[in-house]
Amino acid sequence: LCNFGEFAFGGDPWHADGGSGTARVGAGAGGQGPRAVFKRRGDHAEAGLSYVAEFSGDLQQWTPSEAEPQVLSEEGGMQEVSVPFPALPPGPSAQFFRVRVEFVAP
Repeated sequence: LCNFGEFAFGGDPWHADGGSGTARVGAGAGGQGPRAVFKRRGDHAEAGLSYVAEFSGDLQQWTPSEAEPQVLSEEGGMQEVSVPFPALPPGPSAQFFRVRVEFVAP
């Protein structure tokens, strides 16, 4: 990850860990289906960071999540959050996700 990504996902820019542990697929409670799980800064709004989970069925077309991230846990100034995999427009079902982080002036 670049330094911005390390900052956004709580990594250490001095340690080459490749961003391990920043995002994963988790199971939804009560059979709700898969969820995108990722870390974000607890002070993301104050830091001017916007996180958007995007989903794809083919790695070509990406659809941003409209769901509000659910906070699963908080530790060390970081939050672990999740959003459900959505139903996509006609075509392949969502199989992949990525997290886009942008800086927006606070």
